[in-house]
Amino acid sequence: MYYYYTFITIITINYGGDKMNLRTNSKKRNNKKCALLMLSCITTFSLSNSVSAENNYNTVRSNLANRVSTVEKANVIYPDDYIQLSGISTDNNLVIDKKTGVPVLLFHKFVDSPKDIEYPDTEITLDYFKNVLEYLKVNKYSTISYQQLYSYIKDGTPIPKNSIVLSIDDGFYADGAIKLLKEYNMHADIAVVGERQEKGTITDPKDYYTWEQIIDLAQDKDGDIIDVTDHTPQHADLVEVSKNPDELKQLFKSSMNIFKQEVGSSSDILVYPYGSYNKEIEEIAAQSGYKMGVTIEEGLNYYGDNPFEIKRYSVNPNISVEEIFNKINSDSLNQINNDNNNIEKSNDNNPDDNLVIDKETGVPVLLFHKFVDSPKDVEYPDTEITLDYFRNVLEYLKQNNYSTISYQELYSYIKDGTPIPKNSIVLSIDDGFYADGAIKLLKEYNMHADLAVVGERQENGIITDPKDYYSWEQVASLAQDKDGDIIDVVDHTPQHEDLENLSKKPNKLKQLFKSSMNLFKQKLGSSSDILVYPYGSYDKEIENVAAQSGYKMGVTTDEGLNYYEDNPFEIKRYIVNENVSIEDMFNKINGDASERENSN
Repeated sequence: MYYYYTFITIITINYGGDKMNLRTNSKKRNNKKCALLMLSCITTFSLSNSVSAENNYNTVRSNLANRVSTVEKANVIYPDDYIQLSGISTDNNLVIDKKTGVPVLLFHKFVDSPKDIEYPDTEITLDYFKNVLEYLKVNKYSTISYQQLYSYIKDGTPIPKNSIVLSIDDGFYADGAIKLLKEYNMHADIAVVGERQEKGTITDPKDYYTWEQIIDLAQDKDGDIIDVTDHTPQHADLVEVSKNPDELKQLFKSSMNIFKQEVGSSSDILVYPYGSYNKEIEEIAAQSGYKMGVTIEEGLNYYGDNPFEIKRYSVNPNISVEEIFNKINSDSLNQINNDNNNIEKSNDNNPDDNLVIDKETGVPVLLFHKFVDSPKDVEYPDTEITLDYFRNVLEYLKQNNYSTISYQELYSYIKDGTPIPKNSIVLSIDDGFYADGAIKLLKEYNMHADLAVVGERQENGIITDPKDYYSWEQVASLAQDKDGDIIDVVDHTPQHEDLENLSKKPNKLKQLFKSSMNLFKQKLGSSSDILVYPYGSYDKEIENVAAQSGYKMGVTTDEGLNYYEDNPFEIKRYIVNENVSIEDMFNKINGDASERENSN
């Protein structure tokens, strides 16, 4: 999601630290307008050092794949005049606009002393590395991961001011450097070369890490110090390989398979060997499942940049630490000057691009169940609609400038006030019925929905019968759809049992939630932290046990809008059926919003 702000407004935004896949309609994605509206940003580096925090998964499988970055709660920085007028604190501020570039430092091999250096362009001493970390500490930098950098440049996900990525290429033994990272409580990404790690020697610290050691680093209990990323199996020049696209596809497939074999899951970050890449490589990498490509071109990385062309600054003893950062600061200043020149040439302040940032704005959630081809196929009018009716709903949303967001985004908004587009709405589909016709329409309109699946129904789903439930295989395919970020899959329990019948038996309720989460992990690789109550049935005991079990949101069938600071375990929805016209439904939604405004 792209963030837009009106420059005359003073706002404070708390960012929660929960994983988010931010989405919005394509019409909201206007980089030029974004650049012109963000007039109040200060891009100087001033944040006290904070260590990047990421979701802490239980297995290295989750650690190396789907790691979604989070940062501590923080406030938006504004020019000094506004700060004095508003009393906004400047501590722990976040970067939220594309004017702020993020540097990535590139290291290779670490040696004990200058006499051990064989290749000055790629080797540094541990003392030099310590000086780099000390510089970062003194100058209040915050180390973040490639995953956090990706979320920032792709979706504008907030990161600390003065963020920096430390990257280590080639998978050399680097326990001395890891020890220093722990000492300074900082993070780095290490890119490993499959077959080199395969031949690594545990007993020879001058050799490459073994896969066993790589796994230990990723699972390190002393802190979230290392992420492991993909540097291909043989470190071959990809530009040469790209002359044969099929060979390149096979290479990427092989690399992902090695990761899966060794650590349980592939990496979606590709570090190009020798920094060598072209458009063909980028396209095939994206098709193969990577989401980011890392070069050795020098420069900063900005919100809205191409995630397959990540730039880095090479670190070597031929240049001092101060000179490296003088170059970084100079590049940042040049970008600021360019942005200011562009702003002066423009007078575009489109209010349609503003975000929802206050608790007075309610977010509706629409509830769908089953989709049928024609009115004669409707058996249960309260829960079934035709595809034509669904198309009309989507058309209404399009014409009235709604932006579809996910449950995850809704949670972040109501819990932490994380910005979402004006006219945000959630589309929810319950019960896991076969719905390819509806999915096709969502893709056509470039909109998103959350699909709540019932474990055992999906277990018994029949792929070949479109009137049945989705199978787990189909559910997994929807969640991984390459055509667009259309569907999130959430938990509707294993048997769709009325939870209030179990609320007087907390142990049984706990077991049910545990069973449901385990089923998700088994079928999709990780559990869902969104719980959709069967029949919308819930009470305080159910909410408490759900929270203890690892859910962060509970979805009801109570009617109404959802506001910042509402109880996230009592999410309200509007049921959609053909007994009520689309206009009447939205008249009701707008009426509820007006009633809230009047009461305040």
